[in-house]
Amino acid sequence: MKLRPWHTLPWKHHICKVKLGDDAPNSNIVLLDGSASTMHEVVEGNKPVVLLFGSITCPSMRNQFLEEVCQIVDEFKGAVRLVFVYLAEAHPKDGWHLPLNEQQKVVVDQHTTIEERIASAKRLKETFPNTQMEVVVDSIDNNSDFHYEAQSSRIYVIYEEKIAYQSHMGPFQISPSSLQAFLWEWSVLV
Repeated sequence: MKLRPWHTLPWKHHICKVKLGDDAPNSNIVLLDGSASTMHEVVEGNKPVVLLFGSITCPSMRNQFLEEVCQIVDEFKGAVRLVFVYLAEAHPKDGWHLPLNEQQKVVVDQHTTIEERIASAKRLKETFPNTQMEVVVDSIDNNSDFHYEAQSSRIYVIYEEKIAYQSHMGPFQISPSSLQAFLWEWSVLV
């Protein structure tokens, strides 16, 4: 099977190692101030946390999914937190570059340092200033991407350090409406 340039795994027929009900992987992440943290530190608390994995060079993420997921989380008026986990660029200028990114002035080289990744994450946050999302950054060795098998984009809900919801890998198999249905069902049950 031919691999997409930024994937290390086949696009289809991939079986995810983490499953619903499993402990959430405690991957290494970096906060926007450059300090090291872990996923468990970010998701701790008594609220479900929606983890949205992606990057600014994924057109589906910046033009559709991020806004939809923010609106869904807003429906729950503070009962759910949203954390965007910034990954390696899906379509960097020096990789699988998309002309749409150039048209929309989103041209970024693949990160070689954590400072570059943090700068891209800050740019994403500035692009969506009215959202209540927190933004963290995957370590430069892509530790979170590896443990959560996010590839270019994916959604999880973590509750009490367990995986309560898991989308398919994105971008084409992500369904924000599925996340919305899960959260409404969860809100009725608790």
